[in-house]
Amino acid sequence: MAGSSRTGAGQRPTRRGSDSGGRPVRGSGSRGGTARGGATRSGTRTSAARSGSATRAGSSRQRTQTSSRRLQTPSPSRAAEAVKGNSRLRVPAIIASVVAGIAVVGLVTLLILSHLPVFVITGIDAPSTQHMSSEEIIKLAAVEEGTTLLSVDVDQLQDRIRRNPWADHITVHRQFPSTLRVEVAERAVGSVVLMNPGNLAWYMDSSGVWIEPTKVTVPDGGSSVDVALGIARDAGAVLITDIPTTVSPVAGSQVTDDGINAALTYLTSFTSELRDQVVRMCAANTASISCTLASGVEVSLGSPSNIETKESVVKQILSEHPNQVTFINVRVPSSPSYRVIGSSDVQQGSGVTV
Repeated sequence: MAGSSRTGAGQRPTRRGSDSGGRPVRGSGSRGGTARGGATRSGTRTSAARSGSATRAGSSRQRTQTSSRRLQTPSPSRAAEAVKGNSRLRVPAIIASVVAGIAVVGLVTLLILSHLPVFVITGIDAPSTQHMSSEEIIKLAAVEEGTTLLSVDVDQLQDRIRRNPWADHITVHRQFPSTLRVEVAERAVGSVVLMNPGNLAWYMDSSGVWIEPTKVTVPDGGSSVDVALGIARDAGAVLITDIPTTVSPVAGSQVTDDGINAALTYLTSFTSELRDQVVRMCAANTASISCTLASGVEVSLGSPSNIETKESVVKQILSEHPNQVTFINVRVPSSPSYRVIGSSDVQQGSGVTV
């Protein structure tokens, strides 16, 4: 019995939740506590994860919004360039507006001034020309009473004066406060055209405008050509003869005859060295144009082509036979011919290849 008591006294009491060996026994209470603890820790981790995800998402949105604001906000340099660009666009518009305003003010001022009686034309100064008197020019100008220096229509005034075919260039000067000066430059006579049957000639300018007729009075024993040559010489012009009877000039109009135009083409194409020697052009038709020089040499030219070459041949022949040639034919400049004094034979020239 005594032994049994010692043995019982020597054993360690069994603790709740432990086996006889002292190892803890996982009872239902321990498992339940562990599950609850695990659930708590799992919930904590889930909440933390959610909180972290929300934080990261918020940060991401904040970065996106910041980037968006950075993209939308222009840099200072770009803003300055935009301002400069707008300024450059506005400057021309401002200048145009200012100019338009000045123009309107000027127009209104001109309209007002043009009707002021202080500028009413009270006198016209019109110097006479060789063929137009001062009175004729003033009459043709036909400035109405009450017209001012600012309201006078210069273009219409010039057109009225040009009714006289001698008038070529008209210059108008306003001499304030009340005088208008009109200067007329006459057409220069380039040719005198002897009409058929020879009792009338017409003045013509170098461009082929008919100016005015003049009578050809032939003395006994004289010829109309000689008289017309004198008229042309006095006018410093070339005589054109042998024209068709169908030509009917009208003062101030342009010549339409082909033969006369062909003669004018030669005259305007010759150099001054040869043109100054020409005293007469025969213009029966385009293909048979000829001229007579002051020396009496007659030159058959033909149609107005290769004019420069034909002139070179004429000058060459005249140079090689001074004061001896009476006739030159350059209708075909590559094969010219000529006649000299004291010879009835036409000699062949050297020609110019064209």
